[in-house]
Amino acid sequence: MNKHSCTALAVTLFVAGTLASPSVSAAKVARETLVHAPGSCVPFAPTGNVRYTSVGVRNAGTSTFYISCSVLADWDNGLEDAGAYRVYLSLANNAADDVTVNCTLRPGYAISASTTSGGAFPRSTVVSAGSSSAIEWIASTVYQSEDFKFGTPNITCTLPVGAELRYIYITGDEEVGALEI
Repeated sequence: MNKHSCTALAVTLFVAGTLASPSVSAAKVARETLVHAPGSCVPFAPTGNVRYTSVGVRNAGTSTFYISCSVLADWDNGLEDAGAYRVYLSLANNAADDVTVNCTLRPGYAISASTTSGGAFPRSTVVSAGSSSAIEWIASTVYQSEDFKFGTPNITCTLPVGAELRYIYITGDEEVGALEI
C-alpha cells in the first residue's frame, strides 16, 4: 500500500468511526402533561353530589366532600432526575358565594441523590363566585432545593359546594434523544 492509500484509508476509518460512535450526552426538554379531572379524580366515598362533566368534576351537593387525583407520570424516563417540577390545578366556582378549596400534594416520593420521604404539601385558595383560580406547587420552592422533583404526583382536595376541579397540569423533564458532538 502506498502513502496515499494509507492516508485515504485512515481518513475513511476516522470518518466512519466518528459517524458510528455513540452519542455523548442526552438531550433534555420540558414535558408538559395536562389531564382533565373527570379521568383522573374520584371522591373518597361514593356520593350522589359529584357531577362529572367533559371539563371537570364539580360538587353539586349540599356539603363539602374530598376528592383524590392521581396523575400518570413517567416513573423512569431515562433521566436520573425524573419527576415533575411543577404541578398546577385549575379550579372554578359555580356557586353564588366565594369558596375556599384546600388541596394537598403527596408525591409518590421525592427524587434526589439522597433518599427522602415525599412529604405532604397543603395549599389553599379562595375562588370567587362565578370565576376560576389555581393552586400550584413548584418543587424547588417546596423542597428548598433544585435537587428534588415530585415523583408521582397525587392530590387530595376538599371541594366545597359549587367548586369544580377542572384539570391538572404537570411539567417535568424528558430525554428526547442524544446530542451529537
